[in-house]
Amino acid sequence: MLSSQDSVWYLYEQVYEDIRNECLASNVLFTDDQFRAEPASFYRNYDGMKPRPRLEWLRPGEITDSPKFISDGISRFDTVQGTVGNCWFVSALTNFARLQENDHRMFAQVVPDEQNFEENYAGIFRFRFWQYGQWVEVVVDDQLPTSSGVLASLKSSDDNEFWAPLLEKAYAKLSGSYGALSGGLGSEAYVDFTGTISELYRQPFPEEFYQRLSAAHDTNAFIGCIYEVGFLQLSNSSGRFFYSYGILYSGVKDKK
Repeated sequence: MLSSQDSVWYLYEQVYEDIRNECLASNVLFTDDQFRAEPASFYRNYDGMKPRPRLEWLRPGEITDSPKFISDGISRFDTVQGTVGNCWFVSALTNFARLQENDHRMFAQVVPDEQNFEENYAGIFRFRFWQYGQWVEVVVDDQLPTSSGVLASLKSSDDNEFWAPLLEKAYAKLSGSYGALSGGLGSEAYVDFTGTISELYRQPFPEEFYQRLSAAHDTNAFIGCIYEVGFLQLSNSSGRFFYSYGILYSGVKDKK
């Protein structure tokens, strides 16, 4: 369910400022009843019948002594894939983190400023994604899935930094669960991060492909790729298995 206000839609009618102020006034940390800290939020189509690895949902302050939303700036090294099969999302987020170096305004559209674990901390964070022609704001509490005290979700190379795993949680909430993020195309995430369009090329590439790729690189466009790494055999079916990459610095030249 979405509601609109000031050109932004609010998922489940959860407005960040209202919830944070209520939590601060009551001296409690936000607990999200729309995306609970439970197996169904992590595992896709969870019914409680099949045994799953045990998860413990912890707040950053329970994982490290000095949690930071952003530590020493944004870097492409802030995104390290966890146990979720969402390399397509992580590769796109890596490219998006690089955007911070050139266009903070666009980055701040998805990751609003002035979020931290110090001033007015209430255990709530917010992110925005482009959905069906509109920016949608998603709030989450900061309880993150862990196994043996280690994040089971996306993590940063800096153990004290949490903007990336919290953004992934918001995207998982928007999608229904972390498990729903298993398998996808980076181009989907690029659209959700920017509100722009994407182009997808498949082999064999058109004759002008390298010129287009070079032009995209020159305009600082996001560029990613996927490739087949094997054949995935399941219990009663099989399929191709792909891996995604974000191309951060391309050496592409026009093909003569």
